[in-house]
Amino acid sequence: MPQPSTNPAFDTLVEDYLETPGQLLLPSRPITPAEVWREINRTSPYKAPGYDLITGKVLKELPRKAVLLLTTIYNGILRLGHFPLQWKYAPVIMTAQPGKPPATN
Repeated sequence: MPQPSTNPAFDTLVEDYLETPGQLLLPSRPITPAEVWREINRTSPYKAPGYDLITGKVLKELPRKAVLLLTTIYNGILRLGHFPLQWKYAPVIMTAQPGKPPATN
């Protein structure tokens, strides 16, 4: 049977670790549909889409019901702390600056 620690330095180390916020700090309140609308409106319709091929222009045309569904999905993702794998990757295309040779590393 494991015995409790008798080392105060170890106890302090464990307490500090447990007090340190994790990578994901949950919001103190759920996201609202108004906040989702605001972020959609801030999105440029001319930016390239991600893997889902959804453009800013399409987002701006979403009906109210779709924004409510997105809000529910976002709050569920934050509550569970599970982000879809596709959201963790993005295509990156590197281009050389005009007038400079491309790096050959």
